[in-house]
Amino acid sequence: MVSKKSKANFFLNGAMFFLMSFMTSSGLLMKFILLPGSQRQVKFGRNVDFFLLGMDRHDWGTVHLVVGFVLISLLAVHIALHWREVTGIFSKLVSSRGLRALICWIFTIACALLLILPFILEPTLVERGPGAGTGAGWGQMQRAR
Repeated sequence: MVSKKSKANFFLNGAMFFLMSFMTSSGLLMKFILLPGSQRQVKFGRNVDFFLLGMDRHDWGTVHLVVGFVLISLLAVHIALHWREVTGIFSKLVSSRGLRALICWIFTIACALLLILPFILEPTLVERGPGAGTGAGWGQMQRAR
């Protein structure tokens, strides 16, 4: 008989692998198939748009982001289910309690910064050339003053 924890683990791991595969696929799709405007202009000589399954590049980006949130949530559940293993292995890898605490704090702060930074950072504004948004001014960008 398979335990409830083993069943949950099996389905959780399967779901995470599926979501990672989807993330990879949608990332490759946005990078190489659903080209950004500037690359479409260069490749086709005019401003065209791509749709796949009724969604454009930006819609696929939103799906990619949502799937990423679901994946990171499942990863947190996965780590919680294996917490005793994680702490046991970490204790054997780093025997000094003080060093373990330091590593944990650094890791926690780094993860928190990665989650917070997108809301703090400000992008650099760039003036676009003639035909902004159509790809006509591609390559003629100048830094905003």
